[in-house]
Amino acid sequence: MSPLLLNVPYFEKDQAKANGAFWEPTLKTWYLPEGKLHLFPAVAKWLPEKEVNIIISELIIAHAHRSCWKCSHVNTVIALGAPSFYEINSETNSCDVSDFFTLFQEISTLSAHLATFLKQHYPHFKPGYSKTTATTNWNNHCSSCNSLQGEWFLFQEPGAAFYPTTPSEAQHIIIKQHPLEYAVLLHAGYSYGDSLDLMEEHARWE
Repeated sequence: MSPLLLNVPYFEKDQAKANGAFWEPTLKTWYLPEGKLHLFPAVAKWLPEKEVNIIISELIIAHAHRSCWKCSHVNTVIALGAPSFYEINSETNSCDVSDFFTLFQEISTLSAHLATFLKQHYPHFKPGYSKTTATTNWNNHCSSCNSLQGEWFLFQEPGAAFYPTTPSEAQHIIIKQHPLEYAVLLHAGYSYGDSLDLMEEHARWE
């Protein structure tokens, strides 16, 4: 796993060091080094984002197209995913590996460095309030009218942008891989199934 950034108060720095954390002088922050995930329970209280359940060290971004429900503008829509990820066990503060490809949904929290990347490269993927679900999550927005593009119509309907039912539908999806210098934290849901298998096998990977 990529190094995991930590937010350690100054008065706890000695404890963090004793628990396996290292100081990063350029960023002026603490981190858990690569390959030290077994020490996660000892440093979990210093995660910079709270209420998270997912850690990823390999980010993928799936790209597809969909017409806006409101103005009919054809948008490029995206979904964040990973070829594998770690799920945080809230009871034990341990991490369990989930070794399968998935796309994340209902993302309510994500790491600050990923938020900065998304703002720079995907400005129309941003937090938005859904009246349907009465929640605020990271969602696609129309680049013309700024209307939120609901996840149901992207992920749940057979044949939708991220729910291919045939190899030919999956071939319309482009998946870009983004190496991560530091691991990303998320609070999100995920799924697995035939549509994701089709995507992993038949989408265009870049």
